[in-house]
Amino acid sequence: GLGLGILAGNVPALAVQVALPALAVGRPVLLKSSRREPLLAAALVHLLTRARPELATAVAAATWPGGDSSLEEELLATARTVVAYGGRAALSDLGRRHDELVGRGPMVSLAVVGRDAAIAPTAAGLARDVALFEQRGCLSVVAVWVEGGNDASEAEAADAMADAVAGELCSLADRWPPPRRDAATLAAVQQMRRDAELRGARVLPLEVAVGSVVSESDPHYRPVPEARFVRVHPTGALERLPPTLSPLAGHVQGVALAGERAWSLAEDLERLGVRRLARPGELQRPDALWANGERHLIEELV
Repeated sequence: GLGLGILAGNVPALAVQVALPALAVGRPVLLKSSRREPLLAAALVHLLTRARPELATAVAAATWPGGDSSLEEELLATARTVVAYGGRAALSDLGRRHDELVGRGPMVSLAVVGRDAAIAPTAAGLARDVALFEQRGCLSVVAVWVEGGNDASEAEAADAMADAVAGELCSLADRWPPPRRDAATLAAVQQMRRDAELRGARVLPLEVAVGSVVSESDPHYRPVPEARFVRVHPTGALERLPPTLSPLAGHVQGVALAGERAWSLAEDLERLGVRRLARPGELQRPDALWANGERHLIEELV
């Protein structure tokens, strides 16, 4: 039966996550690209069929306005499995129209820094995980918890990491120039910066285009806009961190872990539903075997 992959436009390469598992299990697949990013899926199909001409009848790419029932009714009736990436509203709509939907909805990713981690390389990796794909991907880091102790208090450790991450974001802005932000995003950034200041948090003096780093005074998670915006939280002994993160259970895709002490939390984080653990700077580099859901797409498509 046909596999239909409905791709979001937030990050590139989602076409690879759908096409390769489908072809590996012998399922023909149609890739529906977002109008925000209509090029990569078509390029992938071109490369695959040029290398293996016999795949020309097994994989294809197209773009159309999502949610158009006049276009999608026959396709959804024909498709055996629909793999879709998108927001909750889009997935809910598809779920009403197809019985075998494999949905990949919005998730967040975090970081934990143990007191045994070196600041400079950790900050460089975290800045990469924040800036890559402009925080639009489920593996983009939006918040960091830093363990205090030894030579620094909890607040001092968080401040030191915030300073280091801010410096790295400034360096990345030269190598990876940020895109132009729309008015709504800029307004959200300014509002969240001001809110943090009113709560007594430390907002580092960065240009909005470069990013935003907030050294928080409490350990609890707060959302951020997609604009290289990261919150750095203090925490005491890391053993006390999992209960703090428990309200996020089932909504965290990945966690970047810095230091052996942070890696000691691996089992606790997996029990919270975290699906990927990696070192800072490597979180957004999963290989083809990574399952970004409860099951790998190969299992879903068999």
